[in-house]
Parts: sequence; structure tokens; C-alpha cells
Amino acid sequence: MLNNNALSTGTNIEFGSKDLGDFWLNAQSCSLPGLSFALPEIDGRTGAKLKMAADNVEYSELIIDAIIDKGWKTYDIIYDKFLKSMRVDKGTYSNMQEFDLWLDIRTGKGEEVRKFWFYDVRLSDVAEFEFDIRDSGDENLILTLSFRFNYMEYIGSSIAKEI
Repeated sequence: MLNNNALSTGTNIEFGSKDLGDFWLNAQSCSLPGLSFALPEIDGRTGAKLKMAADNVEYSELIIDAIIDKGWKTYDIIYDKFLKSMRVDKGTYSNMQEFDLWLDIRTGKGEEVRKFWFYDVRLSDVAEFEFDIRDSGDENLILTLSFRFNYMEYIGSSIAKEI
């Protein structure tokens, strides 16, 4: 018998950074980074290769789908924090500094389920998003942001054991 993992059904996702002036936003969804371990092998005396313990880890990107509100305030915040001082015509990217970023996954009541910290983060991609004149009034515009980082920390919560 399979159990339904409905953790995401009643959750809220928030992300932000104190390094960027107490910046935080709500997200529609996120894709937690995968981890790849370097498992070195050395030649053994019998001809078989000896498998060693991992000596480093490589993370895939953190991908967050941010919700753009009807007034586009979210887009304005992202533009001000990441894109405003980028001058392609002059070859300057002065606002592309490293920062630490937190990601909170909360219950529908706002209680923390899980928290992640990402260190030495840089925005690597701001994806395109669609909007058109057929707005039904309840649809969210979604802007996908991709972040690269040096390392991450996972902080579990006792509340997750209760779910």
C-alpha cells in the first residue's frame, strides 16, 4: 500500500536574504538542489579499484518560482535587487554580489516545517514569464529564478514529525 505524501498540499514557501536589505518573497514552488558526490577510485594491488569516500560535493541550482502579484511589486523588488544596476551596454554588473539566502517551508498555519540556508549565492537566471489580456482575475503570474551557491545547510524542525 502506498502512502500519499501530501506535504506540499498545505504548505507555504518563503525565501529571502538579510544581506539584500531584509528581502523576502513568497514562492509558488521550488526545486531543492540535487547533490552529486565525487567518489574517487584508486588502483588496488589486486587489479580491482578501491572505492574511496566522497571528497567533495556538487550542488545543482536552487530553482524558485516566485509569485508576481497583480501590481507587479514582486517583479519590481527582483528588478531593484538584482537587475537595476546591471548595465549590459557598459559591461557592468555591479549588483550581482554574493549573498546568503534562506528558504522556509511552512504549514498552512505558518508554522515552520523545514528551513534551508544557502551560502555565497548568486542569481544565475531570471526566466521569461507569460502574461496576456485574457486575465481571469485569479491566475498568478510566475517568475522562475535560478540561484547558484557554494554550499547549503538543512535545518529540520520537530513540527515535521507531527505531520
